[in-house]
Amino acid sequence: MKLADGKPVELRLMAAMAQLNCGSCGYLCKTYAEAIAEGKEKNQTLCSPGGTDTAKMVRLILKEKPSKDNPTKQNSSFVPRETKTKGTRNNPAIAKRKASDRLNGQGSAKDTRHVAIDLSSTELSYRVGDALGVWAGNCNELIHKVLAAAKLDPRTQITTRSDDQLSRGVEIRYGMLDKCLRSIPASLVELGLDIVRGRSKQNGSIATDAKLAEQLEAFVNADEMFDWDVLEFLKLFPSISWEP
Repeated sequence: MKLADGKPVELRLMAAMAQLNCGSCGYLCKTYAEAIAEGKEKNQTLCSPGGTDTAKMVRLILKEKPSKDNPTKQNSSFVPRETKTKGTRNNPAIAKRKASDRLNGQGSAKDTRHVAIDLSSTELSYRVGDALGVWAGNCNELIHKVLAAAKLDPRTQITTRSDDQLSRGVEIRYGMLDKCLRSIPASLVELGLDIVRGRSKQNGSIATDAKLAEQLEAFVNADEMFDWDVLEFLKLFPSISWEP
């Protein structure tokens, strides 16, 4: 970050990332930084190696973006993530896990594994050195806990891009096992703020709750969204009237 001081915002964003070009975010570090700077990518927590540290720094850079920054060029090297090719974040290939063998000794606090995945039924080709992202589904227990905390009926019919939206259509960030997953999507917090401020698009009759809005704003300004997971967030603010 010291080396990037005074540089354009997209370079400071890139400096905040792990810069491994691991591909788990669906971009390269450079194109991910440019997409955030241009506002084309709203999710600022996709950098897995950087984890919470990167997410906090990205938010700080965008919040304290100096006015002297030149506007980001429209014709940048931003490349949209693929949606048609099988084997991308937006269109994952279905594969079976063959093995998951723990490599640590008995009693070790670490849980490092050798995982074997069968790609024979997919269009993917793997070469040594490639990074393979695993997009697992959300377990039913977590889904029902989230629905209960949001006070939503699981039988409610909604129109989505996926028939099993909560199991495979979205990522429910849940950090019981891994601290780096303890991050609430900013879009969820912003939606909560819109609801308590009475700006919900789906239900204009929701009354403004000034006190709750103030509590949520303090939560955001303190960057506490990086210290809690989605389920904990729903339980922290149980009076938000979430809509399916």
